[in-house]
Amino acid sequence: MTHPWHRIDSYWLKMVKEFLVPELPTELLAGEFQPRVAAILAAIQENKPVSAVASAAALLPLVRDCSDLSALVLAFKAIGELQLNAFDASLASLMEASSHRPHDSRLLYSTGLVMLRRGDVDAAAEFFEQATLHDETLGQAWAALAIIRALEQDHARCEHASRQALDNGVELDGKLVRLALMQSTYRLGKPVEGACDFSVLGQESQAVIEHLLPLFPPVSQEAFVHPDDGRPIIFLYADHTYVVEHAVALILSISATHSHCRIHLHVANPGRHLQSLLQRLAVVVSGIPLVVSTETVPAKQFASPGVYFSCMRFVRFHQLLECNKQPVILLDVDLLARKNPLELLDDYPGVDVVLAEAEFDPLWGRFFAGAVAIRPTTGGLAFARQVASLILTNLHKQTGRWFLDQIALAVCYDQCRERVRFATASKPKVASRTFNASAFFSSVVNEQKQADNGHNRFKRELLEQARLPDVREERPYVVDQIATPNGTMLVDARDAYIGMSIRTRGSWCPHEIELLAMFLAPGQTVVDGGANIGSHTIPLARQVGPAGRVYAFEPQRLVFQILAGNLAINGLTNVFAIPKGLGAKPAVMHVGQPQGGNNLGAVRLLESNDGTLETSDVMPLDDLDLDACHLIKLDCERMEGVAIEGARQTISRHRPILYVENHEDEGDSPLIRQIDALGYQMFWHGVETRNPNMLCMPKESQLEVRGLRRVQL
Repeated sequence: MTHPWHRIDSYWLKMVKEFLVPELPTELLAGEFQPRVAAILAAIQENKPVSAVASAAALLPLVRDCSDLSALVLAFKAIGELQLNAFDASLASLMEASSHRPHDSRLLYSTGLVMLRRGDVDAAAEFFEQATLHDETLGQAWAALAIIRALEQDHARCEHASRQALDNGVELDGKLVRLALMQSTYRLGKPVEGACDFSVLGQESQAVIEHLLPLFPPVSQEAFVHPDDGRPIIFLYADHTYVVEHAVALILSISATHSHCRIHLHVANPGRHLQSLLQRLAVVVSGIPLVVSTETVPAKQFASPGVYFSCMRFVRFHQLLECNKQPVILLDVDLLARKNPLELLDDYPGVDVVLAEAEFDPLWGRFFAGAVAIRPTTGGLAFARQVASLILTNLHKQTGRWFLDQIALAVCYDQCRERVRFATASKPKVASRTFNASAFFSSVVNEQKQADNGHNRFKRELLEQARLPDVREERPYVVDQIATPNGTMLVDARDAYIGMSIRTRGSWCPHEIELLAMFLAPGQTVVDGGANIGSHTIPLARQVGPAGRVYAFEPQRLVFQILAGNLAINGLTNVFAIPKGLGAKPAVMHVGQPQGGNNLGAVRLLESNDGTLETSDVMPLDDLDLDACHLIKLDCERMEGVAIEGARQTISRHRPILYVENHEDEGDSPLIRQIDALGYQMFWHGVETRNPNMLCMPKESQLEVRGLRRVQL
């Protein structure tokens, strides 16, 4: 079956779980190569793909006479290459491995994964099918098939694959496989199984709401009443953090469209700075009445906070509709308005409900929950009640899951089509991730919320024009203490990037640390330019040991204070922390604001100052006159070139390895030409969701770099 995959949101395909590590056959653990094979497996499990690929490549010539062992080493090599996003190399390794073991289900499954990552979904499905033919218990392959069949709307085969995956112990954290089973049983007219409880659909929705709503956090109905002045209401629901991060900019963007509306902001767990922030905002958007209501949500009483907020907003949405005679438009707070939101209603007169539809997406993604317009007609209220009753039931039974809000829209759409007048707009017309100006709103997915893109540049522009660029400071300055594999670390609780990664994963960019540690030995000297709070400084300092030296440069005052605290709390006396930036010559520069929200690692040093910025000294590395230097790491927010210019003597004298962030285009890059002129060969290193870095080796070095793509001049 050929399916128009380009018409499906690629987000769902990315959600296929990658079970990267096959089981190690016990019969291959014996023999002289057992320690080396086990070491490759350990490198994969510890997320050290560079070591895994290099070790596998070195071992392959020694095991070529053993077909099974060659296949295993090639499979491990392919897994490491897949972790490095080297898809072509990974596929070649898997094909070679399959030539040794043509019926190995794990190799077939792994090949399907790489095909999926390359975008060839039909070929991937064929490999997953072959894997299950050779091993019916391979739950990972069944899980991948279940998701693909769900996206194809092939309900019978989706149900079969989902059941096989679940029977063989694969649940994907209870997400997509159970959603696939739910979709297939629902569409086949069977009793619905899987992610959510649909039993309430046959009951009277108003009675369900009246029974369950008192069990949830109380909100006075009076809080939802607006004057009947004919203005439609735009409804926003968020917790305090999301209000600060996103809702303020959305409200400014709505105001910029000259929308003749009211805005109702419902805040869960409001913070102590909320009132002052909203007072400042109300002055800027004085032409739009801003009404605020709040609720206090007990932690995880009904669901995780993210699930609760995304779902409960539709219950409050229903309450707002019931209390007013005006149409209401619910919006995700992380959208930005590009056109007047009220045109959603104007474009579809005489209908009860306007939904944004992704026609070819699965049931749980068919309707976009981030922009829903409902008129307070008999049909509109009936639909809103049905959605609210379904959500309340699942939250009360603690069967609420991610995508419940979107599932509720799709299922209630089916239930209400005979008595409600619906209009559907294409999702790209409503919300665009490509910053398409013809769409009503621009939108980003979670991993793009801190990136430098059109959406976030527009957000910064709105905040600056409204003289509210410092809304991030409404979040209190709190330093958390986190136990990590590298020791105890202090992190700024506001930091949504490095700090968040350390809090949730215990590290920041471990693939970089693993690579750099391979080149270091006790007693050596390292320069960490742009050390931030020490995520790399600390493990590199441990690598060079007490006899080594690390010089850590960080120009942000508060970030430097946390860096110093981290060095002290971990007893690292071999680090010299310097509260300065690196440049071509001594200077005083101004510390800019974080790029893209609370990304405290994305701060640039500026020559100009509007009177609100702190200053920092900048110095050339050559001024240290180091007697040794083995590695220079530079992450200086586009100041890498001037930092290298100020380190020319050090680089010429000691020929250190350079590890440099590079935001510029390959080939046509002053930074690449600058490093090439210093006599270095360069290799790209990074991961798919991060800006690439360059590993730069002196051309005279005897070290051989394998598995990394060479930078083209």
